[in-house]
Amino acid sequence: MTLVTNGDENAENPGRWLARNDLGMATCPALPDDDVVGAVNAGWGVAMAAFGNERVSIGSSSVTMVADSLIGLLKAHGSDDRGLTREVGALLVEAYTLAAMNLRQAARAVFDAGPGIEGNIAKLFGAEHAQRVAELAMRIAGPAILLGKEPAVVHDYLFSRCLTIAGGTSEIVRNLVAERILGLPREPAPK
Repeated sequence: MTLVTNGDENAENPGRWLARNDLGMATCPALPDDDVVGAVNAGWGVAMAAFGNERVSIGSSSVTMVADSLIGLLKAHGSDDRGLTREVGALLVEAYTLAAMNLRQAARAVFDAGPGIEGNIAKLFGAEHAQRVAELAMRIAGPAILLGKEPAVVHDYLFSRCLTIAGGTSEIVRNLVAERILGLPREPAPK
């Protein structure tokens, strides 16, 4: 599969990308070798790198509340519950661990080493971490949620549910980790 621009600056959508099946099933202008990403005829490696980096992107960029914001939420709602404070601390440690893993992946990309195992693990860990942060935020805010005082917390709680689906469900990513990283046997095909 090759992506090329439609090349027509006067078209309604000049930035639109066209997909070309390399088996010749779709027609599209020939792509000069100078414009190829990666080596010529090495598209599978480029595609796998793109998918690996997509998972890193999903796992590293928080689209919901971050663990650091739980401290402000604790202060705002006057909670002196030591158990909640410990849980916030544990989520902060998770967040810093995830940041370190993402830095490792960024270094790998800079040194052209290709995507590593971090993509799958960052996606899995990051999505579930975001859910834990949102769940704890709901518990900290407590009754303020019912009074409509923390709409961002409610939004992030509901939105965090989709993070374990986007970029491959957590179940699929767990299978990838088991098979490709840990070397476990494939799941048997249904008969």
